[in-house]
Order: sequence, then structure tokens, then C-alpha cells
Amino acid sequence: MKFETANLIDFASFSQGLQVPIQHQFTEYSDDRKRFIRIVDITSGGNEPPRYIADPGERYFVNESDLFMIRYGSPQVAKGWEGVIANNLFKINLNSSNLNTKWLYYYLKQDWVNQYLLGISVSATMPAISFKAFGALKVIYPPTPHPTQNRLHFIGL
Repeated sequence: MKFETANLIDFASFSQGLQVPIQHQFTEYSDDRKRFIRIVDITSGGNEPPRYIADPGERYFVNESDLFMIRYGSPQVAKGWEGVIANNLFKINLNSSNLNTKWLYYYLKQDWVNQYLLGISVSATMPAISFKAFGALKVIYPPTPHPTQNRLHFIGL
């Protein structure tokens, strides 16, 4: 089987999360609030108490099957969360049937991808991934529809 290669931007767009001042973040849940997902929630292994905010609408919302990235500091792909993402995170919006979400998730979790993302990060104080540089990431994938994307058989990954 011959794998194909394309830039990530050929399959996806990216949308930044929402900035919410600390005084508008709450530790108590209520029906009119949504879970607010921050970097610390992802990096603490679930040991950080959750925060909640007023519902800002669908634009910043991720569900458990959505992929999103930590944009600042050490880049990391995440999924399995449901709520509103903070401004230091961004959602990966797949817009092509040629790439499976599971495939992309495991592809982005590879050590070499993390090293690439660290290398393209800009800023002297807090490294950040630009959408342009992230979109230029080369993605290697089996042609679709192909069961390999669902079985996640990564050769040499």
C-alpha cells in the first residue's frame, strides 16, 4: 500500500479558544455554565479542580471526539474532553473525509511531531505554535477509505 502525504492545512482549519478572566471562572457547576478546559486540566492528569464559565456558544466548544492542541509552552494534542477551550488552546477542525480523527490524533502524539512543534514555536518568553506553521506540518496517511486508518497500524511510528 502506498501512503500519501499532504500538509495538515489541506485537511483542517484551526480555531483558538476563549479568554475568560479569572473572576468569570467558577468552581461550582450550574445548568447555565459549561466546563472550562485549561492547559492545567490537561497537564495535571485530571488532578486540577474543574472550572466553569457562562455558556459562550458553540464556537469554542469541543466534544469528546474533537482534537485540540496546547498552543503555548509544550505543545500537546488532546481529546476526550467536553467543554469550552481556553485561549491558550486551539481546536483542530477536520474538513476532509481523507483523514480519520483517530489517525490524526495518534499521528500528532508521536515524539518527532512534538519535536517539530517545539522547533517551529516562536517567541522569546513563551513558545507558541502559529497556525501557519502548524498547518504546514506534513501528514502521512493511507489512502481513504482504507481500514488502516481505523486500525491505527502505524509502521515505524
